[in-house]
Amino acid sequence: MNVIAFCDEQQTMSLILYDRTIQKNAELLLNDEAQKMRQLFNSNIDAIIVIRQSDWRIVDVNDSFLALSSCKRDELIGSSTAELFLFPNGNGHQALAEEIERTGWIDNVEIQIRKKNGATAASLISATTILFGDEPHIYFTIRDISTRSSDHEALVISEANYRRLFEAAKDGILILDAESGKVMSVNPFLTDLLGYSKEQILEKSIWELGLFKDILANRDKFLELQSKEYVRYEDLPLQTADGRTAQVEFVSNVYLVGKHKVIQCNIRDITERKRLETALEKEKRIYEITLISVGDGVISCDNQNRIVFLNKAAELLTGWEAESAKNQQLETVFSVVEECTRRVRSRITNQAN
Repeated sequence: MNVIAFCDEQQTMSLILYDRTIQKNAELLLNDEAQKMRQLFNSNIDAIIVIRQSDWRIVDVNDSFLALSSCKRDELIGSSTAELFLFPNGNGHQALAEEIERTGWIDNVEIQIRKKNGATAASLISATTILFGDEPHIYFTIRDISTRSSDHEALVISEANYRRLFEAAKDGILILDAESGKVMSVNPFLTDLLGYSKEQILEKSIWELGLFKDILANRDKFLELQSKEYVRYEDLPLQTADGRTAQVEFVSNVYLVGKHKVIQCNIRDITERKRLETALEKEKRIYEITLISVGDGVISCDNQNRIVFLNKAAELLTGWEAESAKNQQLETVFSVVEECTRRVRSRITNQAN
């Protein structure tokens, strides 16, 4: 409360009492709001700088701008942006000033901000004119995008490397949209293997491609693949454009690209491997038939002297059936009846070892 006292000509004292409660409450409220605004100003993740428009001298900065510029507050306040060389591109600085003078604002203009140590940081700058009292000022917000630029460059390199691997892979690769089943990408190895052009495969649903009829014959099969998120099929036939059959191994995985699910199908041509396996199996069968049919007894052992094979003649000589003799020690099946036989057996055992 304020009290004003005065006396009139008759020396009568009068008191005037002013209740300042409302005024004080308003002042406290204003101070509280000012503190909150200051906290918001300083805690903003974007750098903020307020400049007097008449001379481009700095009147305020927030903590994020101090971190971005590597300067102290007292080095900035009262200085001009030209003196501090904050905007190293002089022409760019002039263009900003002219644009703000003409329109009263700018939005997300990419510039370089110079730090105290001389390094620069790629930044996005926005500005608008405001009045403090009757004097125009410029309120700048600046976002440091130097890290984003590095991340973008790394992403471009990573995508280029992936594309190079995708194009050069010696397995066929299909990328499918996990929702629709449409082919989004196909690599050259698969188009060469199947004899189809990229245009004949792209944007088709996987079950519409007849060449995959033994893998994903219909949408139900695709939904199974979609729900399992991983499938593997071995030794499946794929029909090529010229009517050949290619034996393949088919492996698919579901994964996220951003927020979008895709399915990567890896298709390995195992035709030659299957041909060699078939030829080897045929040779093995011929060898087994030869061993079974010879008149001499044949016993095969592993390096631990365990029997792995007896032919018919050996069965007759030893009295053991082949299945019963398997994994038995040689001494158990091939009994010594005289010294001469023992020496022969010993020589065989030594040769086996």
